[in-house]
Amino acid sequence: MRTVLHGIVRIDRTSLDSPAQQIHTSIARAIQDGRLAPGTRLPTVRALAAEAGVAVNTVAKAFRRLGEAQLVITRGRAGTVVAPLDTVGSRLESAARAYAELAAEHGFGAEASAQMVLDAFADLRADSAAAPAR
Repeated sequence: MRTVLHGIVRIDRTSLDSPAQQIHTSIARAIQDGRLAPGTRLPTVRALAAEAGVAVNTVAKAFRRLGEAQLVITRGRAGTVVAPLDTVGSRLESAARAYAELAAEHGFGAEASAQMVLDAFADLRADSAAAPAR
């Protein structure tokens, strides 16, 4: 196991999670628990890839997912920084993590849990379609 980002990112070669997923999860958790404060500049994709011993594209994929979740902001050559915490993306990611932990705790797998979320979205669509027009 190799440690980077001052112990925040750990790549476990025996893990079932891909290195990109491990990087994403590690940084996301550090942001959510305050170890990485808003405005903190992350290492460049190349620097983190070299330090972690992974491909540049692996880190780029993790950073893209962090950006999609609105946990980081990437400004091209200006680098990637931790975004302000009060974003919809960070709240959704936190809720998703709590949901996944609760589901796993009670023996539900990823497929069954994901289906419950899809069913909930279907119910929302049905409810809004059935609502009277204003």
